[in-house]
Amino acid sequence: MFSLGQMAYDERDYADALLWFKRASDKDHDRSLFWIGKLSWRGLGIPIDKKQALALFQKAAAAKVPEARRVLRFLSRNKTRPKR
Repeated sequence: MFSLGQMAYDERDYADALLWFKRASDKDHDRSLFWIGKLSWRGLGIPIDKKQALALFQKAAAAKVPEARRVLRFLSRNKTRPKR
C-alpha cells in the first residue's frame, strides 16, 4: 500500500497517494505518517494544515522514521534563527 502511495505521489496524483498512505498507516506503517504529513504541509491534494503535519511528523519521528526526524531537526533549526 505504501509503495502504491509513493507511485501515485511520483505521478502527482496526490489524492490517490493520500488514499494509499492512509490505508498503509491504518495498518501501522509509520513511514506513511510522514508522507501524509508532507502532503498536509505542502497542501498537495488536501488543504494546507501545518499543525496537523507537525503532529504527523512527530508521531513518525517517535516511531524512528528517519525522514521525519530530519524534517523536525530542520524545522527546529530554522525556527530559532534570528531574523535579519
